[in-house]
Amino acid sequence: YKFIDNKLEFKSYEKVVNELRQMKDRYKSNLFHFYDSNIGNSYEYLEGLCRAFIKNKLNVFWLTPAKVGNLNKDILIKMKEAGAHTLFFGIESGSNRILEKMNKGFTIEQADVTLKDSSEAGLNNYVCLIAGYPHETENDIRLTTNFIKRNKKHIYYISINTFNIHHGSPIFYQPENHGVTNLKSTRIRNTYNFDETNGLRWKQKEKQQIRSTRQIKKAGYRHKVYKYFIQLYSKIKRILSIIGP
Repeated sequence: YKFIDNKLEFKSYEKVVNELRQMKDRYKSNLFHFYDSNIGNSYEYLEGLCRAFIKNKLNVFWLTPAKVGNLNKDILIKMKEAGAHTLFFGIESGSNRILEKMNKGFTIEQADVTLKDSSEAGLNNYVCLIAGYPHETENDIRLTTNFIKRNKKHIYYISINTFNIHHGSPIFYQPENHGVTNLKSTRIRNTYNFDETNGLRWKQKEKQQIRSTRQIKKAGYRHKVYKYFIQLYSKIKRILSIIGP
C-alpha cells in the first residue's frame, strides 16, 4: 500500500509453496484466501506461481482478488488447474463513465469478457459493486443493472456496498478532483458524508444512494434466488437418487 511503501515485492515461489505446506499441515485445511490486492500485478509471476503449485502437487484450493483486463483465458485455465476456486472482482459499476471517474483502468466491455472467460475456465466470479458514487445518474444505475442481467450466468455472487469516503483515501485528500465538497465526519470512525460539487447536497445524495442500492440489489437478488433454487433442486435430485424409489 502506497502509504506504507511504494515498492512492489514478490515472494519466491519456493517460499510461497513452503508456507502453504506448513499452514496446510498446521491447520488441517487445504482452503486458502489470498489477501493480495491484485494477484495479477505481474502476468509472468502469476503464471510461474501456478506452475509451482502444479509441479509441487500442493492440492490446495484458493480464493483471491483479481483485476479485470490483465487476465486472459490461458492464465485463467492455468489458475484453475493450480487450485484457484473463486476470484473477487472490484468492478464497482456497469457504467464506463463511472469507471473512468474511479480510475479503474478498464471498461465494462473488458469486464464482460473477463467474467465470461473466468466462468468458462471453471472459476467462480464474486463481483463487488458500489452504489451511489458521486454524480451517479439514473442512467449509470440502469447500465449497472443491465451489466448484472447480461452476465448472470457468469456471476456466482454479487456484493453491493453503498459509497462513502474513508480517511486516507485519494478522494479524501483531493475531494475537489472527484467532484465532492463539504466533507463531514459521521458516527462511523474515519468515514465522511459529503455534498456533490454543483450537484446533490448530502440529504439528497443519501436518498439517491438508497434508491441506487435498491435497484442494483433487485437485479442481483433475482439472480441469487434463481441460482439458489437451481442448486437446491440439484441437491434434492442427488438425495432422491441415493434413497431410490
